[in-house]
Amino acid sequence: MFFGTRFFAGLFIGAVAGALLVVFVVPQTHMSGFVNRTSGPLVGREEGVTRSAQEGKLRYTHPKHHFSLEFPQELAIGRFTEGLDSETVVFQKPGEESSFQIFVTPYKQTEITEERLQKDLQGSTFEEPVEVMIGAREDVRAVIFFSEHPTLGRLREVWFIHDGFLYEVAARAELDLWLAEILKTWTFEDQT
Repeated sequence: MFFGTRFFAGLFIGAVAGALLVVFVVPQTHMSGFVNRTSGPLVGREEGVTRSAQEGKLRYTHPKHHFSLEFPQELAIGRFTEGLDSETVVFQKPGEESSFQIFVTPYKQTEITEERLQKDLQGSTFEEPVEVMIGAREDVRAVIFFSEHPTLGRLREVWFIHDGFLYEVAARAELDLWLAEILKTWTFEDQT
């Protein structure tokens, strides 16, 4: 028989190697929906996390991008390298689905266009894109919208550009108001 055990074993190993190549080597160029991260490196409480003046909250300051925000103290933080100077920061309750995440990637344009949304959200639909001002001083121009991912469901997304990077913040749609309260605390150190 021409297709023996060795052929199928080689085919299987090739398929597994190809899948690993896509998952671990091919960089993610956009978030394209909410990613449920349940394992990976968690940032220690001492790295970038300080007490907030507000009870029950902590302040996180990103070591490279120099943004900070306040978040509920029961959330753990995970940082994941996505390749090509991109990363995802996940804030989640341990043992539960991600509460919200921030995807950061280099971005040369100065605006977020509808064409960019369509390109980055392939396989998802989006609705109601609106430009708003967010942040502690309402000085960060952002585009907010709802997206519908085939397997992840309805999400609230907030995208904005700062200092050559695109920030994509996402949470499940039902956490919209909760996420808005967190984003009210957002600041960039160079804006203080």
